Amino acid sequence: MLTSPRPAPCRAATLIALGVGLALAIAGTPPAHAKTAPAPRATAHEAAGAFGNFLTGQLAMVQVDIPTAADRYLAALADDPTQPELRTRALIAAAVAGRPEAQKLAHLLPTNPASIMLLGNLDARDGHWPAAIERMRSIPDKASGTMLRPLLTAWAQQGAGRTDDALATLRDAIARNARLKGLFQLHMALINDLAGRNGEAARLYALAQGNELTIGLRVGQMLASWEARQQRGSIEARPGDAVERRLAERMSPADPTLLALPALERAATQRAVRSARDGLAETYLAVGAAQHQAKADDAALLLLRLALDMRPDFTPARLLQADIVAARHQPQAALDALAQIPADDPLAPVVRLRRAVLTNTLGHLDDAVTQLRAMAADFPDRPEPLEQLADLLRADGQFAKAAETYGAALARLKPFDPTAWGLYFQRGICFERAGDWAKAEPDLQHALELAPNNPSVLNYLAYSWADKGQHLTRARQMLEHAAIMQPDNGAIIDSLGWVKLRQGDVNGAIDLLEHAVEMESEDPTINLHLGDAYARAGRKLEALYQWRRAITLKPEPAELAHAQAEVAEAEAAFADAAAQANQATPAPTAN
Repeated sequence: MLTSPRPAPCRAATLIALGVGLALAIAGTPPAHAKTAPAPRATAHEAAGAFGNFLTGQLAMVQVDIPTAADRYLAALADDPTQPELRTRALIAAAVAGRPEAQKLAHLLPTNPASIMLLGNLDARDGHWPAAIERMRSIPDKASGTMLRPLLTAWAQQGAGRTDDALATLRDAIARNARLKGLFQLHMALINDLAGRNGEAARLYALAQGNELTIGLRVGQMLASWEARQQRGSIEARPGDAVERRLAERMSPADPTLLALPALERAATQRAVRSARDGLAETYLAVGAAQHQAKADDAALLLLRLALDMRPDFTPARLLQADIVAARHQPQAALDALAQIPADDPLAPVVRLRRAVLTNTLGHLDDAVTQLRAMAADFPDRPEPLEQLADLLRADGQFAKAAETYGAALARLKPFDPTAWGLYFQRGICFERAGDWAKAEPDLQHALELAPNNPSVLNYLAYSWADKGQHLTRARQMLEHAAIMQPDNGAIIDSLGWVKLRQGDVNGAIDLLEHAVEMESEDPTINLHLGDAYARAGRKLEALYQWRRAITLKPEPAELAHAQAEVAEAEAAFADAAAQANQATPAPTAN
């Protein structure tokens, strides 16, 4: 089965679980509502008030409409202020929405982890560092608190001018949880860096990298900033060299973040962490990113809000916030988050690229195309804007234009660019979908030469050959190789079954296609192929069932026409057989 690469599918909207899970996930406590969500008490005359607002707030949280959720929960709480569960939900929604009511609710729920961090942030913002230290120390030391408590406490101690205590806190955390050594050492390096203890900072930056520290964009910026500042004044080195080395070598060459590389180079000599408050924000971002990777996006959203409370100009936090709400099918909310990032931010090119994608998601393809063409002109040496533009055109079914645009992106690649295979692959797909196999085949073959073990490339080219009855032996070998790498990929198993059917191995094809249907039961192509295989085996009734099922799954026009024709022919054959059977049955005789 042909499967074309596309932007990563949005994860199904996970329930924010009525909001309470935000705090409980941080505390490591299973949400009390996981089985049955308790509702506030509601009498008949209150149903339109407190209970109605409660239900509306519930729905808004599920839909990630945080402002509405906060409004409704707060309104429900005003009608029924005695409900502790409702008070917690109102706290979380108000905190994530950045509402001032969250502070009052936090004082009413002083042991709630969200309250502790929210109030600790307020202490830090007002310069009340001793109070912030005590609050951060009271965060439960379990689940995410294992990271949050020592890091937040250490940064509060640094804010109070107690550098030695801050470092001791993190050394103790390493002794108790060696698994997080790299993260704690990085923050120890940042604290030493901020305190002007350059020797210790250098040692700890190096140690952190040797202890399985994940080097993403933000950590890369920290390391690059340190190195650039150490190189300052050196005749041999430019400050930007550190950024280019630390970021470019750590990123995929296709990473759109590279659009921002010149601006990141210019910002290299600035501290990545300028104050203790920035350190608190870094902590919330690091743990929020970990929660996001663990698919706990409810907790991640709260932590990102807390990060932005400490550092409103914290672009990495806003980018992650936008990614999370966009993945939950809220493109306008994602655009609203990105709108708060200034145009002169070093990461503004990345923001522009994401804004164009979100604009298209809202149904404004022409506006998105305009934005991406402007970016392509602004960054004449980078392929990313054109590649994204081609992706949107391909998704809109404009395959010829998409192929042309992928070609323009290819022209911008440097010689021997390791990402070239992807653009050849994409362009080959578009040529194939546009019906120009003479151009598609060389692109797909070249993509395979550049990425010989890529299952998607192997599958697409081999299936295309099989569908045309060409190179069947080689196609089967390619698909067998792909199936070894991805045995649970229903599209690849379907393609292998299709090749076997074309080779005349009907029983082998049926075995594979039945397995593919088990893995991808809602895929119309696989169901259609299984129907064809059953028909070849003479299993006509089963074939009719599969063809009918494929029709209900809304296949593409060509496949729909094929399935409808097969169904019509099969139904006619069954009708003829029934008529002949009736004629052959002798009429009953009278006694």
